[in-house]
Amino acid sequence: MLCFMRSLELHVIETASDVDDAVTAGVLLPENLVETECSDCSEGVGYSGIEEFAPFSVVIDENNRDWVLCTECASPVIDGGWRQATHMPETYSKGNLYEPDEDIDFF
Repeated sequence: MLCFMRSLELHVIETASDVDDAVTAGVLLPENLVETECSDCSEGVGYSGIEEFAPFSVVIDENNRDWVLCTECASPVIDGGWRQATHMPETYSKGNLYEPDEDIDFF
């Protein structure tokens, strides 16, 4: 791990079954889901005080601290809107950081 670079893990929870998968994988703890709201706008997520399931994202930092964002607050990251906001070249968005060179051996 690079010590000078911040590392974040993002899990997008779109359905109630995604919650079950995240708990099974150890990403979420059941006790953290009792009353869940967006850490940015305080909107209820999951089944927190609402009848329909509201999708959300869980962010975990390098120190295992976590926070929850509603879909609207996380949308610049999960929907790719950040590319337009930062004027990121299209080549970065496709994972092509360089043009293939005939001198490079691919394994």
